[in-house]
Formats: sequence, structure tokens, C-alpha cells
Amino acid sequence: MKAQFRKLAGEVRQSLRSGQLKAGDLLPSTRQVAAQWGVHRHTVMAAYDELVAEGWLESHPGQGYKVATDWVEAQTQTPSAEQFNWDFGHELAASPELHRTAARYRFPSGQPDLRIFPHEEYYTQVRQALRRCAADDLLGYSNPAGRPYFCEQLGHYLRRARGLKFSPEELVVTHGCQEAIYLVARCWLQAGDIVAVEEQGFAKTWEAFRCCGAELAPIKIDDQGILPESLEQAMRTQKVRLLYLTPLHQYPTTVTLTPTRRQQVLQLAQQYQVPILEDDYDFEFHYQGTTQPPLKVQDSHGLVAYCSTFSKVLHPSARLGFVIAPAPLAQRVARLKTVVSRQNDNLAQEALAGWMAEGGFERHLRRMRRHYETRRRAMAQALAAWDPAPPIRLPQGGMCFWLDTGVDTQKLAELAGLDGVEVRPGSAYRLDGKSSSFLRLGFAHPTVQEIQEGLALLGRARAALL
Repeated sequence: MKAQFRKLAGEVRQSLRSGQLKAGDLLPSTRQVAAQWGVHRHTVMAAYDELVAEGWLESHPGQGYKVATDWVEAQTQTPSAEQFNWDFGHELAASPELHRTAARYRFPSGQPDLRIFPHEEYYTQVRQALRRCAADDLLGYSNPAGRPYFCEQLGHYLRRARGLKFSPEELVVTHGCQEAIYLVARCWLQAGDIVAVEEQGFAKTWEAFRCCGAELAPIKIDDQGILPESLEQAMRTQKVRLLYLTPLHQYPTTVTLTPTRRQQVLQLAQQYQVPILEDDYDFEFHYQGTTQPPLKVQDSHGLVAYCSTFSKVLHPSARLGFVIAPAPLAQRVARLKTVVSRQNDNLAQEALAGWMAEGGFERHLRRMRRHYETRRRAMAQALAAWDPAPPIRLPQGGMCFWLDTGVDTQKLAELAGLDGVEVRPGSAYRLDGKSSSFLRLGFAHPTVQEIQEGLALLGRARAALL
């Protein structure tokens, strides 16, 4: 009966929309329609009553059902030709992720290979979290700064793996680095403030600052990271309100800021009283030498806000990140978070906390590092096979190569796309948007075979442009 009355109600709605039925029209009796459709009269009555509840029809005892006058008149009014002008005053850059192609070979920047994610192991933690926690607590509203159990396990992990020590009031759980950056920026910046950023970086981060009314001052970088003399010039000649850095694996070049320059940057921040927002988006993936500790570890003046994410080690849709900042800023960020997104997903926090406590999380990290290191070597070998071979700098860490192809990578991306290879040109990472010969090639997402086949096609496209 349910399917029949829904189908009948749908037919009546369509007649109303098409104009076959007019305001005040009397509908055929329930007996007539029941005979016509071969259904019980109660089925027709259920359909009519559904339409009455929705406001399409009116029930008139003793007369039957009529088309609701108010609804039809509202629908048949001639709309005004003048449309409202949505003048936003600020343009937002298009998101490439929303326009993905069906390319056979993709080398996305910083995207993990979800095919090797241990789904069953992780979902065991999800099930255990559901059993462990009371439903009202787990599935209801919670502390916007984060679940206590997750914050506890996160603290243990960060102290052990990254040398970070902090008090509970300095930690706020966020929807990845992106929300952390936006919340810090919104709390600290005002319209017209200047944010010093690396001259090449992540466009969405720049947009977060611009959405807060900030202006961006580019700081030069080289193969050792940010140039302290360029930073000092910006701080001396402009009223810089915030410095944003990716010191471990500079985005997009992957270079690591040297210990000497780290000290110089911290000294300049203290001298000019400019706080630092440190983005440590892929700390877990470092393959050569000792991983440099975060700038936050060396911060003795309370100037550094540190953000990171688990999007690279879990899955991007998990949207689990955090910011560690001096308590006055962290507490303000937590209050703003209640306005922007209220809180993070409780179940995801509890599941990851359980996985951390059980040891499975760090076993997963070790497996991923082995996989990605194999793919890093495979990409280096595939690039070395190009004729002529480009200069190759093996990244010490991260999930990508930063490659100088020797050709305009906008043209290279277009040509390679014809062969089913998707890459992003270097201009996408430049603050000035100028053309570039560089590509950021992700090795974490494709398999070894995909790396070999895709880069062979990309090399052929490059050769045609040389």
C-alpha cells in the first residue's frame, strides 16, 4: 500500500506543477480514483491526506478534496525580472579537488593511498568505542576543544614522537590543519593586517588569511628553507602581524629548515614580537636522518602556535587535526570553534584514541613509511630514466618530489593530460601565480607500477616540449 499511495501522490503533485490542476479544482472522488487505479479506497485517501499535510490540497467535508488556493497562486505568480545581486566583495579560488578528472595516472600532492589503509583494524576501534562509551556521551555534544581520552592519548603520542609538551588548556582539536589555520587567523588578525608567508605555498592557506582581511607578504626561500634576511627585511619595513611557516617539509618544495635558520627565525620573531603559526602537516613521513623537532619545542617565549593533522595518516575525510598554542590564544580558538563548527566528531576521536592506546596506530605509521619509501625510490628511478634526465633532489621526507622539468609545466600538464596523466603546474603554488618549470609530484598515492607507467608518459610529454 505504501508504494501505491506514494506513487499516486506523486502523480497528483506532477499535475499541480504542470498546471493541469488549478486553484480550487475539485479532485475526483476517492472511489473514482480507486477504481481507475485498481487500488483500495483507503490507499487513495492516504495519498490525498499526505498531500493535505504537505499543503497541496485542502479537505472539505461533504465536498471532497480541492487544490489549495494559496499554494497554487504563489506558484503561478509572475516572478520579478529583477534578480537579487549577490555581491560577495571577495572572490574565493576554485578548489581543484572539486573538479577531478578521470585520469588514469594521478600524482596528487600529499594524498595517501587509501587502498592500504587497514579498514578492518580501524573499524574494530570504532566498534570498541561504541561499546566503551555511553551513547549520550559519545553521540551527543562534547567539549569543543576535544574529547578527554583523545587529548590524553594525543598528548602521550606527541611527547614521545615529537618532543612536544603542553598543558590541556593549550590544545584544541580541529578539522585538520585548514580549520586550525583559519581559527587562529580569525582570532588574531584584523582587516589590513600583514601575514608573512613563504613565497611558494598552499593556496587554500592563503585564502584563509585573505578571508580574514589580511594582506600577504612573500618571504624568499631556497634549498635550506626560508631566508632569514628576507624575513627580517619584511619585518623591518612592514608591520607584520603573523608569520606562517612549514619548516619541516616546506610546502611545496619539501626542503627542511636548517637548525641555524630555525634559531634565526625564532630570534627575529622575538625581536619584532611577531607570533609564528607553524604548520607541520606530514611530520610522520621522514626517511633520511633525524627528523627535526617542531619549532614549538624550541619556543621559550610563547610565540609559536603549532598545528598538525592526521589526514595524511588516517584518511582525508577523517578531518582530525589540532592546534597547540599559548593558553590565551588556544582558549579563544576553542570559543570560536563553537561558532564555526561546534566540535569534532566524537566517534572518530574515541576510535583513534583507542588505536593509539593499543599501539595499532604507530604500527600503521611504520607500514606506511615502508610503503612510501619504496615508492619514493621508484619515482626517483623513473625520473632518472627520462631523456634527458632532469636534476633530481631526493626529498628527505614528505610525500612528494619537487621537480624542475625544464619546461613550462602549464603546457606540460595540458599535454600529459591527453595521455591520461594528471599533474598540477608549479604556478599553482606561487603566490605571484607566475609560470614555473616545477612540478610537485606525489609518490604516496600511486603504486610502483602506476609511478613507472605514468612517469614514462609524462617524460614523453616533456621531451616533446624541450
